[in-house]
Amino acid sequence: MNWEGVELIDSSFAERIREILVEMAPFVEKKMFGGVGFLVEGKMAVGVSSGGQLIVRVEHEETYQLIELEHVTPMTMNGRIARGWVFVDQVALERDEVLRDWIERGLLFALRSATEEAERATKKGRTAPKKRSRNATESFD
Repeated sequence: MNWEGVELIDSSFAERIREILVEMAPFVEKKMFGGVGFLVEGKMAVGVSSGGQLIVRVEHEETYQLIELEHVTPMTMNGRIARGWVFVDQVALERDEVLRDWIERGLLFALRSATEEAERATKKGRTAPKKRSRNATESFD
């Protein structure tokens, strides 16, 4: 991907995410949140915020339980907690296995969400839109 004009707080953190995610599923990187998002099957799984935190998509019901963990904070919009989104501070992700667990959580959310969308479309007699995924070694220009 061409990162000209995009200033990530810690590009090595984004690279760690790429290295782990490429082993798990095809993904697309997209500029968002002042950083980068990693989409699987067209659905956001994880990302790096402009503040250098890991953004993770989670089940709505898990949000309040997860924000009780140290170094996990909620995403807020207009002063309200955005259920289904959490930030994880990098300090909690120094070990690759911990980062992998959070990435896997976001990946499972994205895959489940894409499957549910396809099932809803099928019930309505439509086909789900095709999602283009690329792995991290392909050109994104």
